[in-house]
Amino acid sequence: MLYFTVRRILLLIPVIIGLTIIMFAIARLLPGDPVALAAGPNATQAEIDALAQQFGLDQPVWSQYLRYVGGLMHGDFGTSLLTRRPVAADIAAYLPATLELVFAAMFLAVAIGIPLGLLTAVWRNQWPDYVSQVFAIGAISMPRFFLGLLLQLCFAMWLMWLPLGGQLPIIMIPPPRVTGFLLVDSLLAGDT
Repeated sequence: MLYFTVRRILLLIPVIIGLTIIMFAIARLLPGDPVALAAGPNATQAEIDALAQQFGLDQPVWSQYLRYVGGLMHGDFGTSLLTRRPVAADIAAYLPATLELVFAAMFLAVAIGIPLGLLTAVWRNQWPDYVSQVFAIGAISMPRFFLGLLLQLCFAMWLMWLPLGGQLPIIMIPPPRVTGFLLVDSLLAGDT
């Protein structure tokens, strides 16, 4: 067992190296000049060159790759050319909303999946089993965008429990930001 675990950990090293090479190559092979795009349409060549030097994009490719990997090893994902902020700060800004979506989806999956599983186990080869199987196959086969539209129609238009787009309606004032999680911040602020 120890041999298997050590072997798996050692095999992880070339996989991580391969992933960093692929991600770096994809970012460099995209068409267009990211520095000129970040500088804007009215930038002079001197401004573009200064920005390329600031981001280290005037160095040889191997030097850029080593700088990229060194930054990753220290938790520095670099600076976004679009927002000019650290990428980690951009990720941290959107992580709470992403985690809320993940937890809501997991809660919905468990709330539907466990009762259907119990139903099929108790009523095996009877009509409740067949109905739950048809429901499960239909839910898996349905395209995600169509399911999303149906959920928007149900929860935003008919039940009016959720806003149609975004986390809050435009006219609503958000609660004070404590944790970054809208649901937790609303509960802490006493909003219902």
